[in-house]
Amino acid sequence: HDFHITVTLADFNIKVFQGDEVILDAPVGVAADNTPSPGGTYYTTSLLQPPDPNSVYGTYAYGLSAFSEVLESFSGGPGQLGIHGTNDDASIGTEVSHGCIRIEHPVALAQFALKGMPEWTEDRIREAMGRGESATLRLAEPVPVLIAYGTLIVKAGRTHFFDDIYGHDRRLDA
Repeated sequence: HDFHITVTLADFNIKVFQGDEVILDAPVGVAADNTPSPGGTYYTTSLLQPPDPNSVYGTYAYGLSAFSEVLESFSGGPGQLGIHGTNDDASIGTEVSHGCIRIEHPVALAQFALKGMPEWTEDRIREAMGRGESATLRLAEPVPVLIAYGTLIVKAGRTHFFDDIYGHDRRLDA
């Protein structure tokens, strides 16, 4: 496949690409400054459906190959990070998580993850969301994920400045 994901932390944004075409462009919630999302290139490992769709993870989550640089575990599991839904839409556009990326479009997230599996229609995804059962689906092919941090970004020839939410620019002044 030719899918990839880019998360721009300081811009609170996620873009999902198929080749050069943006197929999802959405705001996200990012990690708080005491448990920052580590920048880097990762990949998806699985698509998870938490047992409680009203939890902080929302209805669906991508497991990532990324791990927290601060926390060794989350809820008894390893400190693995993810891109997941949310039960609090007000958290989108804020620094709120322990390292994960929160997105407000769980069905779009699941549809993207399951594109290579035609039996997973939008109706089947919505039905599964309503069951309240935990499920893990290994993805046929991992999807590359770039988590980028920057306080200056050029978009469409215009320069945009963002708050230094994790305080990394202080290191440049030293």
